Amino acid sequence: MRKKPKISIVINCHNGEQFLFKTLQSIAEQSFKDFEVIFWDNRSTDRSKDIYKSFKDKRFKYFYVAKKTSLYEGRNLAIKKTKGKYISFVDTDDFWSPKKLKIQYECFKRENIDIVYSNLWILKEQNGKKKLYINSYNKKKAIQTSILENSSVTLLTSLIRKSVFSYNLKPFNKNYNHIGDLDFFFKLSQKFKFKYLDKPLAYYRLHDTNLSK
Repeated sequence: MRKKPKISIVINCHNGEQFLFKTLQSIAEQSFKDFEVIFWDNRSTDRSKDIYKSFKDKRFKYFYVAKKTSLYEGRNLAIKKTKGKYISFVDTDDFWSPKKLKIQYECFKRENIDIVYSNLWILKEQNGKKKLYINSYNKKKAIQTSILENSSVTLLTSLIRKSVFSYNLKPFNKNYNHIGDLDFFFKLSQKFKFKYLDKPLAYYRLHDTNLSK
């Protein structure tokens, strides 16, 4: 029987060729190696598939959907394909620091937590400048307040225990386009334990076609 990976990485893609290679490269170069990639191709018509297939890695798994869906419905479907004990997400225009998974996985080994997330860099594509997303973190503030006031928990920086998803067969609300992540984390904050790492472990690329922009 084939050993299950410790971490599943979900990538939802629709015509993501512009920045996709850097995203995948940042995954391939992770110092933590025990993972799988679930690449959910939401009927791309560009070179996304070719770029993905250029990574000759058995851990990289490709799924081309029969029918185009919303982003959040796609995430719900992709989660069902995961085999890891923990799940992480990255979009096709963002990327990770090399030790992102290793640092976060070690947190689960030391502490009784359900979700670990971190600070990140906001990278301006136009001029290459970057700035920290969270400039100050208030440990005394309730996680629910932090999520609602500052959107402090980001999907890009999170590593989530897979058992968390069993509370809801469709954890992401497919009717949302922009605030689905916030809604998702706010629901989790009612039931599960979060840990914040004040270290930027990912890069959110700011460009003209950001969905959240």
